[in-house]
Amino acid sequence: MMSIYDPPSEEISDVCPGAATFAGYTVTRNWSNFAGKCVGHIPICDGSKQPPACRPCNPFDSGVGCSGATPLCAADGPRAGQCVACTAADASACAGATPACDQATNACVGCLADADCGDPGALVCDPATKSCRGCAATGECATGVCNTTPDAQEGQCVACVADADCGAEEVCREHACGPEPRDRDAESGCALRPERGGAGEGSAALLAALLSLAGARRRERARPRRRSRRSAAP
Repeated sequence: MMSIYDPPSEEISDVCPGAATFAGYTVTRNWSNFAGKCVGHIPICDGSKQPPACRPCNPFDSGVGCSGATPLCAADGPRAGQCVACTAADASACAGATPACDQATNACVGCLADADCGDPGALVCDPATKSCRGCAATGECATGVCNTTPDAQEGQCVACVADADCGAEEVCREHACGPEPRDRDAESGCALRPERGGAGEGSAALLAALLSLAGARRRERARPRRRSRRSAAP
C-alpha cells in the first residue's frame, strides 16, 4: 500500500494495489476508513445494503450520484440517505399520471387526496393504491349520489339514480332531477289532464254545454215531419 501526501505532511489517501472500474472508468483502489477496506467506490445505500457496504447519500449526490428515475437524495424520512424520485422540497419529477409526491415513500403517485383527481369518471383517490378511481358508494361523493348502474356515467357522482333522490313533484331522468311531465295523448300530443280551477274548469264546462247542444240538434233533425192537410171545400 502506498500513501499519498499533500505537502508538507498531510496524508490524503492510501493507494491499494490493483484497480477497479466505476462508471466505465478504470480507477485506483484506495483504503476507506468508512468501509474498512480497499475500494474503487462505495455505492449509495438503496435499502438492500447497510453501511459500510454502502454509504448514505448527501445533498451533493442529487443529480450526480443520484440520477435517472431517482435523481434526489432523501434527507429525512424512512428513506433518508437513499436516492429517491421526489422529496417534500422537490416534486418536479412527478408529472403525467403520477403528479403527486408521497412523502412517506418518496415516490410519485397518482393522488394523495380526492382534490388531486380531476376526471369526472375518477374523482375518488383510493388510499390503498394512491390512484384515482370512480366512486363505489354514495359516501364517497362530496355531493349527489354514486351511480353504480352500468351506463355511460357509471362510477360518477350524479344528482340522482332514482326518483326518490329528487324533490317533491320531480323525477329522475338521465341522472338529473326535473319536473314531473304531464300525461299526454300519444297521437295528438294534447294534455289530457285538465287544469284545476279557474279557466280550466270553465273551458271544460263550456265544452260539455256545446256537446249537449249539438246532440239536441241532431235528435231534432232526426224526428219525422207531419204533412199538413188542407180541409176540403164544402
